[in-house]
Amino acid sequence: MKPYCRRQRHALNAQINVIPYIDIMLVLLIVFMITTPLLTQSVNLKLPQAAKQKTLQPPINPTVIYINAHGQYYLDQASDHAVLPINFSTLIARVTHNLPVSTKQGGGILIKADRDTHYEAVIQVIAALKQRGIQHISLITQVDKKRSSH
Repeated sequence: MKPYCRRQRHALNAQINVIPYIDIMLVLLIVFMITTPLLTQSVNLKLPQAAKQKTLQPPINPTVIYINAHGQYYLDQASDHAVLPINFSTLIARVTHNLPVSTKQGGGILIKADRDTHYEAVIQVIAALKQRGIQHISLITQVDKKRSSH
């Protein structure tokens, strides 16, 4: 006769299997990498060209005003992406309302106007901002490769 054997109990394995969580995180990472560029909307502009000049130090947190060829205004700030056109008075009100926050963070006003924009639309914005005491206004152009290579 065999002696009485008692079954040995194995200790419970209390480990968490993290492999499925890693797989899910990688899938989510890929999904976000694909969808993020699709969510970024911007204004399609053809900037005027100019010979390369000595560039100034760009502002840290600028407020960017876009003016397209049809004279529509767009405002791009940290919380307000340039997707919907706004009217002139709303544009000026938003810029002047956010001015103290923007200037404390080292920001300025940058104007990106399409090269086919009427000159009057750009001047109206500059004049309205200067009337409200905003002095740091810059225009953004593209470097003309033909002129700057000489």
